[in-house]
Amino acid sequence: MSHQIHADNCQYQDNASCPVLILDFGWRDFSAAVYLNDDAHGGELVFATTPRTSVRSIVRPKCGRMVSFNSRNPHGVLPVFSGRRCAVLVWMTHTRERQEANRVEIENALGYSVANSSHRYV
Repeated sequence: MSHQIHADNCQYQDNASCPVLILDFGWRDFSAAVYLNDDAHGGELVFATTPRTSVRSIVRPKCGRMVSFNSRNPHGVLPVFSGRRCAVLVWMTHTRERQEANRVEIENALGYSVANSSHRYV
């Protein structure tokens, strides 16, 4: 396994519970990978029921393919045997406080104000 099976916002325990990592990545509600190339051999994204169970599904990289999932879903990446696996990884939240914190971080990095364009659809 190139990247061990894990969840993006919680830490799996021996009893298969997954307490949210509040101070670290607890704000990650949804995760996504967008593949930028398809000339690598290997590097498949895999999903399991828990980190200690067998793989239940495999997603092969294909240029332009986006895979999105709940950040609690256990997933990992198989080794790349040849070529290079290129992907953009994205984490999304529906927590308004975290959205605001991200906006402030972006403004500080850019040096100018960014309009708050977050909308909540019902």
